[in-house]
Amino acid sequence: MSQKQKVRDYLESGRPLTSWEAIEKWRITRLAAIIDLLKKEGMNIVSEMKKNFNTGKKYAEYRSLDIRVNESQTSLFEENENNELPKAQHLDRF
Repeated sequence: MSQKQKVRDYLESGRPLTSWEAIEKWRITRLAAIIDLLKKEGMNIVSEMKKNFNTGKKYAEYRSLDIRVNESQTSLFEENENNELPKAQHLDRF
């Protein structure tokens, strides 16, 4: 999987990403360049400048406004035909 695809998937899952996290997770050292490419491809990404309280240095945190919803997550909140929310499956064992 390409670096660009890793960043895209991560952001579309709803999680924020910083340059330091990209370095730690995937050894990506040019996150801003990848973010720029994704924006040019039409991905809706916002950045927020943050400040490290220990060092005082500023850094960007990137978030996608194009969140991809996992179908298994949404099914937890859908009502059945009796207008009842499903019971947690792990409780069936007791």
